[in-house]
Amino acid sequence: MSSIINSIPNQFSSWTDELNNIASNSLVYAIRATAGLLYLFESESFIPQPLSGASLVGDFTLYAGAIGHWWVQPLDGISPFTYQWEIYYFSNGANLLSGSSSRVIGPNSVISGQWVPVGTNSSTFSKPFNPYDLRSFKLRCTVRDGSNTTKVSNEFYVDVVNTPPLQASMVADNNTSNTMKFEKENVEVQAPKSYLLNQNYPNPFNPTTRISCSLPEANFVTLKIYDMLGREVSTLVNEMKPAGTFEAEFDASRLSSGTYAYKLTAGGYQIVKKMILTK
Repeated sequence: MSSIINSIPNQFSSWTDELNNIASNSLVYAIRATAGLLYLFESESFIPQPLSGASLVGDFTLYAGAIGHWWVQPLDGISPFTYQWEIYYFSNGANLLSGSSSRVIGPNSVISGQWVPVGTNSSTFSKPFNPYDLRSFKLRCTVRDGSNTTKVSNEFYVDVVNTPPLQASMVADNNTSNTMKFEKENVEVQAPKSYLLNQNYPNPFNPTTRISCSLPEANFVTLKIYDMLGREVSTLVNEMKPAGTFEAEFDASRLSSGTYAYKLTAGGYQIVKKMILTK
């Protein structure tokens, strides 16, 4: 290229000097441009990053007759992912009963006080209520990604309660002899003692889920949905609400799979929780 540039007539010597300078530095410019693009791609997450963590969420309480659901969300990571769930039973306050009688058979009959592998290779884990084992427990999940990076999630405590959810009772189903169902009790409903934002149900969900909130007093309430970039994607509630509990439905048909946040604002009270949309 330099030889071609030098063949240009002398009256254009100032131009040829400049062109020679560009030609001699073209490799430097190319390297700088490539480095800049690589930095941009990495900073914008165009290049997949190794697994940096795992977040475990789900039901805080396992009620009588119910099934608890928990799930783990990898942070970054390169697919495919593998999952190993573990459960830890607390021996204190254990109520272990035999299936044929009410005899307490003791915490030594099943493992307490240590982590035990459970479940299958799945990002979700479910556990039905067992009336013969009322021990509380905690869960954790070890996640491994395609780069062979392994992370252990947070430990999630679950309280086991030998009663149905609030304002419900267990009754026999008239159609079968062994099926149970929930039925509302005729009780006086009192105003909640504090503001409360419950975990959405079901979760993960597709495409709809329900969110319930409790207010100890009448207040102007907003309930909004955000993506993980902090952009508002939906407003479910934006009005005055009386004291008590209310519920809102979220339809995510137009949204893509991923983790979203929902935020309750009432007066000076604010709380945010996460939910997972899977399609």
